[in-house]
Amino acid sequence: MDYAAWRASHLKGTPYVGVDSPYSAGPGGNLGSFIAWDAATGRKVWENKEAYPTWSGALVTAGDVAFYGTLDGWFKSIDARTGKVLSKFKVGSGVVGNPITYRGPDGKQYVAVYAGFGGDWALLSGDTRSDDPADVRAPADDLKDIGRHTSQGGIVWIFGL
Repeated sequence: MDYAAWRASHLKGTPYVGVDSPYSAGPGGNLGSFIAWDAATGRKVWENKEAYPTWSGALVTAGDVAFYGTLDGWFKSIDARTGKVLSKFKVGSGVVGNPITYRGPDGKQYVAVYAGFGGDWALLSGDTRSDDPADVRAPADDLKDIGRHTSQGGIVWIFGL
């Protein structure tokens, strides 16, 4: 991703980034990837390409299952050694938070993730409000169709393992 500083003015209380940070698709038209690196060698082990930037946190369990979410609203579990997708679930909004795991009072292990597309991403994506058809902001050039895949809002999803 490229950054370019530029002189900008803004109104108090309005969104302001103060930088031009265009996203450019990589080979194959993808804007993001979820990648495993070998810490000892610094080499890429595997890569799962994603249509949009991958802003979710990552969680890896002791059983070598990794979890992450996508901007277009998928929460995925993958084999941490191979990158093979084990499952995916559409959570209704983009995932930019960090998955967590915990043992419940019933003794079972759970994984939880907050799905909520908002902040500057909502401003860049145009019509992301599925509850307001009059909200038709023009999307950024690199996210023209994200509104078809996600909506604003938030919910905590909890999955039993």
